Amino acid sequence: DWLGSVPNLGMSAEHGCFFRSPGQEWINLLEKDDLSWKKEVSEIFDYYTERTQGSFIEHKSSSITWHYRLADPTFGEFQAKECQNHLENAVLSKLPVEILVGKKNLEVRPVSINKGGIVARLIEAAYPECDFVMCAGDDKTDEDMFRAIQRNPLLDDSSRVFCTTIGSATKKSAADWHVPSPEQ
Repeated sequence: DWLGSVPNLGMSAEHGCFFRSPGQEWINLLEKDDLSWKKEVSEIFDYYTERTQGSFIEHKSSSITWHYRLADPTFGEFQAKECQNHLENAVLSKLPVEILVGKKNLEVRPVSINKGGIVARLIEAAYPECDFVMCAGDDKTDEDMFRAIQRNPLLDDSSRVFCTTIGSATKKSAADWHVPSPEQ
């Protein structure tokens, strides 16, 4: 609603699960994919949620995330490592998913969906009418996106490309720009 009237604006949501080329309707890229893996992952997350006060599960269209930011920091971190190990042994070897370690969360998503791949599609859909590229993010999953933009041969004029990481100035990032907070 806020940005839909901007001409030639391409957008993506949920790590690239939903995609909108400039001037087009939204497309669910996982519409025909088998998401039955979510049941098994959900059962593992349920196990750790029951044992970690303050943790909770977030179900998205394309992924499942276990959050522990409201848990005791030391115990939450310990449980997250245990949960990650459990997922790696029980799920990763047999299902087409990957585990993303975020800020006080673990997210499991299909390997076919990532921000780097989707941003390449958006650039291709908008090229050559693309006036500039603005890409901002605050966690590890955004690094795929920054690298994909910087390596894209269609974007040879770096004066119109802005990859911006949000957070601590000491954070290592492939982004060329940095701001401390989303408001800035």
